Order: sequence, then C-alpha cells, then structure tokens
Amino acid sequence: MLRPGHRILLSLLVLYLVALALVVLWPTPVDQSSGKQLSLILGWLHEHGIPRWFNYALVEWLSNVVMFLPLGFLVAQLFKKWRILKTTTLGFALSAAIESAQLVFFAQRSASVLDVLANTLGTLVGASILVILVFFRQKHVRVVNGVPGSLVGDSSVDPEKN
Repeated sequence: MLRPGHRILLSLLVLYLVALALVVLWPTPVDQSSGKQLSLILGWLHEHGIPRWFNYALVEWLSNVVMFLPLGFLVAQLFKKWRILKTTTLGFALSAAIESAQLVFFAQRSASVLDVLANTLGTLVGASILVILVFFRQKHVRVVNGVPGSLVGDSSVDPEKN
C-alpha cells in the first residue's frame, strides 16, 4: 500500500501524464494558434536588444525541455532507486514513443529527433533538480546538544537518542 505522500505524488504524475498526452497527441500543433503572437513578441524583443539567435525554434525547443521537467522530478521522487539514469531513460522512451505516434498517426504534427533530445534533457534536469534538493536537505546542519556541524537527528552525536 502506498504511503499518503506517495499517493499524492502518484496522483500528480497521473494528472501530468494526462495533460502531456493532450498536448503531444493533439491532432494539430498546440502552438498553431499562438505562433503569430509569439513571432510578434520575438520581433519586438529583437528590436529591443534580445539576440536574434533567441528565435521561435529555440523557444519551441526550450518548451519541450520545460514540458518534461515534471516527469523527471515526479518519477525520481516516486521511485528513489530510479533517480537519474532510469528516470532519464524512461523520459527518452516516452518521448520516442510520442514522436513515433506523431509520425505515424498525425499528418499535421511533425516528429523530430530534436524533440526527443529536448524531452530527454527535460527529464534529466527534472530528476537532477530533485537529487540536488534531496542532497541539500540531507546536508542541512544545525547544532545538536552544543555540537556544531552535526546532522539533524544524528544519533551518534545526540546522547538522548542512543
């Protein structure tokens, strides 16, 4: 049986996967209606000093990275032994399956190896964020019984816990 915290994480993962499926398996590109506005915004930004290499293709690619951050974070949190390598491999496999489905079933969508790379990177970054947060949480130190630098709850330092 899942612990309450895991139920919440699993629920968030399911909700995320449903939202992801709606975005990536929609018959037409989701940015189709907003592409003109984004192009206008980028044009204005370019006129005001933003380099031209920051363009529509880069924004689209970065959105693929960001879209997969939650996958990496949630899967790495749920399956602690999966942390980086297995979580990233799962992200790669899911992304490859999505791009394959877009290629086979959706004529108006375009499958891209760059999307697979961006999605995989997003999964890796999401899992890495979790690992970094866990690392700093575990390394959080405070004074226990007058001993500076001891880890919170370290029974080897706290005589009351021995």
